[in-house]
Amino acid sequence: MSMCISEDRMQDKLAWVTEYTEDIALWQECQNVVSKCVTFINEQYLFKGASQAMKAEIGDSLQYDKSTNPKQLRKLTRPVSHPVDLPTVSM
Repeated sequence: MSMCISEDRMQDKLAWVTEYTEDIALWQECQNVVSKCVTFINEQYLFKGASQAMKAEIGDSLQYDKSTNPKQLRKLTRPVSHPVDLPTVSM
């Protein structure tokens, strides 16, 4: 037995999500960057010049132009309350 949800019912339940379309797109882009960074570090570890190599890996894949949306820019640039010092790793 297959159950289908009518378009009207779907709109009634999920129409509010459309208010967050821009936030969801920004979040997805942030998730993509984090995923690429984790994969890069897992495969290549950290080394001198890793930030430039990671930047090349991410490249021009970013679609969201945060500079055009001050509200989103403020969300992204909030200071970290407790910065973390990463240990130096020798190889």
